[in-house]
Amino acid sequence: MKRGLSLLGLLSLAPVTLACEGAPSASEPEVRVTASGAVSTVRVAANGRELVRVGEVRRVQRLAVAPPVTDEEIERIEDARTERVAVRRGVLAEAPSGQALDFEGKPLRGVLSDLDDGEYYGAPVEGAEMDDLRAAYEAGRPVEGAQKGESVEPGAPARVYKSVRGADGRTKKTTAERNAFPFTAILEYTMPMSREACEGEGVAYPCSSLCTATLIDPDHATTAAHCVYSRDDDAWIYADDGSRGEVCNGTGCVNVISRHRSADYDDTLFSDFSEDFAVLDLAGSPPDYEGDFTLSTLDMGDGATIKSKAHYNFGYPGDKPAGLWGMGCSVNYVGDDRLGYDCDTSGGHSGGPVYYRSGDTRYQTAIHTGSAVFHNTGPAIGEIRDWIISLL
Repeated sequence: MKRGLSLLGLLSLAPVTLACEGAPSASEPEVRVTASGAVSTVRVAANGRELVRVGEVRRVQRLAVAPPVTDEEIERIEDARTERVAVRRGVLAEAPSGQALDFEGKPLRGVLSDLDDGEYYGAPVEGAEMDDLRAAYEAGRPVEGAQKGESVEPGAPARVYKSVRGADGRTKKTTAERNAFPFTAILEYTMPMSREACEGEGVAYPCSSLCTATLIDPDHATTAAHCVYSRDDDAWIYADDGSRGEVCNGTGCVNVISRHRSADYDDTLFSDFSEDFAVLDLAGSPPDYEGDFTLSTLDMGDGATIKSKAHYNFGYPGDKPAGLWGMGCSVNYVGDDRLGYDCDTSGGHSGGPVYYRSGDTRYQTAIHTGSAVFHNTGPAIGEIRDWIISLL
């Protein structure tokens, strides 16, 4: 995430009450009583999925930079994350911290949604319903190529072996390149902040919170959960005007009308990289829509295939002149439901695509979320693909 011209930092946020108006993204809520007598409020999403009310939304807008995080703290956090994953897979009896949403007594990977009525809605990802949604998505998508990805994006080297803490290998896209696919589908996600928030960040007013988002169909984009949600305050992040912000490519912008995040992104202030993902609902397709990214099917069992492909990452960094910056790179780690890679990044790249090219198709294999001890990293798309498809 980037705020004005400030560099990447972990965020803590102070609560403030905001009014919000947004286009409806699901049906009006209705109250239902189950056979056991339980009462729940349910909304039906645009794709027919039922979303169950699980609480009242809290909103924050003020930003502040958190203290620095040492390598030792990162290692401790990653150890705790490993324990939480073991709990979710039934290996351990109880979690040391945090908990997953519980639907009808069964812990599942869930969705928390920020819709237009000030309520949280959750939904599990499972069963025949998910099979139908997956089949509908795949019916209109190309078959994933198995070839080694040696194609080169314009202006980006096919192979660059850089340490994320070494020399900067990123290049800037020209205006013509940014206004052509695939770069029209790599979006700048901005939320204007108040004068108080800008001053608290030490940057001049006006300023904006900024991340990157990846278009995955005409009106949905993936991004990082920390771009939309404050774990410190357990609340959604809103713009100064109460909106959910907008996404822009080189020719124009479109509003974000609702947002969805992993239900497991709630344990601590620090990043649990494999759960740091979100989906944005857009008020229509971005200007000059020319296509989008395809969700990769490659998961933790396909490590050798993933590593064999030339990958790329582009985004909107805060330490560079305005524009789209990125590079070609290699994936050097596959594990813990995430990928590690040597693409150079900085604040503002969060939420952007890590992807490879096969013909004219761009397959997104990860969502960039931050820096681990030895590499930059983000959740593997193959591990959360069904979760994303359930929201389209």
